[in-house]
Amino acid sequence: MARSIQPLTTGSLDDGTWTVPLPVGFNFSFYGTPQTTLDISTNGFIGFGGLAGLSGCCSGQVLPNATTPNNVVALAWEDWTHTAGTLDVFTNGVAPNRKFVIRVQNVPRFGGTGAPTTAMIVLNEKSSSIEIHNTSVTAGPSDLTAQGIENAGGTAATVVPGRNSTSWTATNEAWLFQSFVQTPISNYTWSPAVAGVIANPNQQTTNANPTINTIYTVTATSAIGCTATSSVNVDILPVVTGTASVSPTPICLGGSATFVGSVPTSCPGGSVANFAGAYAPANWTLTQVNSNGTVNIAGLL
Repeated sequence: MARSIQPLTTGSLDDGTWTVPLPVGFNFSFYGTPQTTLDISTNGFIGFGGLAGLSGCCSGQVLPNATTPNNVVALAWEDWTHTAGTLDVFTNGVAPNRKFVIRVQNVPRFGGTGAPTTAMIVLNEKSSSIEIHNTSVTAGPSDLTAQGIENAGGTAATVVPGRNSTSWTATNEAWLFQSFVQTPISNYTWSPAVAGVIANPNQQTTNANPTINTIYTVTATSAIGCTATSSVNVDILPVVTGTASVSPTPICLGGSATFVGSVPTSCPGGSVANFAGAYAPANWTLTQVNSNGTVNIAGLL
């Protein structure tokens, strides 16, 4: 384990900063931007790209916040003083899986409020993830303390719930901040994939013509093998039938009769609002039949 402890770059042990280089070849990005150095504030946070001497005194900001300093990882940002306790920086492991650690042990808060802090930030080389380990963090009633991360513009942040410039305590716990890259979907699979019923079971959008009520499930698989599923119910409603009547009946040769046909304007089981006009116009063929067989086919009702 390589270890280094450096003198202050700016300010004092009460309100100051250290500028620390990351190890040579240490591949770490913060909000998508590669980093080579960081500044450590005496007040419980680190900043990438240089803090310009801003120590962040004397309370942890509500994150996100456009007010500088930005581009930070807040361990327990408030008003500390390094007149006691220790802060050290070291690297564990071998490339490309090294861990860069910023550790504080028994560092008190200014004015004696709360209790000394023991905690650390861990930067993971390969994944560019960030760990915050809280061994013992105790804020006093007026110690507005922030814990989380914020981007360079102060427009986006991820904060531990309940710890956005508030008074809180934590013992023997850890938090992981990990960014995820969205990968494209490489395959869709629909089931049941009955031939002749579903058009193409391996497309995102497809057509199905089931004859019975069916639950269809689609599974999407990403390029790295992650999967997600969703289902939809297809219900088959009864076939619509029409009615026909004739009056008068029977009639004599040469007489006339009135034929009336009708069809529902809504699908059984549905509502008129959803299905109005679905069966209109109602085109019906009228077939006149007597005991000797078909005598006339004519007309659309």
